[in-house]
Amino acid sequence: MTKLTLSEALLKFKATEIKVVKDSKNSFYANSEYADINNVLRTIQPTLNDLGIVIVQSVAINELGNDVLNTKIFMSHDSKDCMESSVRLIMPQGKENMQTLGAAVTYARRYGIISMFSLEAIGQDADEAYNKPLTPAQQFGAKVVAMKKDLDMARAEGDIDKATRIYEEAGDKGLIQVQDYHARLFENPVATL
Repeated sequence: MTKLTLSEALLKFKATEIKVVKDSKNSFYANSEYADINNVLRTIQPTLNDLGIVIVQSVAINELGNDVLNTKIFMSHDSKDCMESSVRLIMPQGKENMQTLGAAVTYARRYGIISMFSLEAIGQDADEAYNKPLTPAQQFGAKVVAMKKDLDMARAEGDIDKATRIYEEAGDKGLIQVQDYHARLFENPVATL
């Protein structure tokens, strides 16, 4: 399987159109809904794993003496191909204790990941949003991404017959992007994808 750059992997991630469900209520802000950090990670982690994207988050003190949360995303095969963000951890004055620090870290982790991956958070009535029919363009894009993923798997397994079937199906459906991808994977395997 060809190793992706972070930019390429992020483009593939965005093509999945993953949405995070707001599954929790914040009683301090008129019961507003939000997606908690565990739900965010549970939602995106399988796709990140497939694409080889790693997230590392850590608390530090910056050069100004402020507590910050650093979020770094990088490719599992190349930690230098990365993107980083730091968010100041804000705690109420006079209440700087481990509980408020923990709350600030949790908020910053969630906000850091949601912003770095440009995730859309949707309300609890997500069934309605998820069951909404895809536009023709979304259907087309999803099919192309799925077939390319199947080609990657066929190549990794050395299954030329499976790859040929995918190539032929792509031709029947007019998906020339998939056929081009097949050609780069199998006819010119040293080409950069």
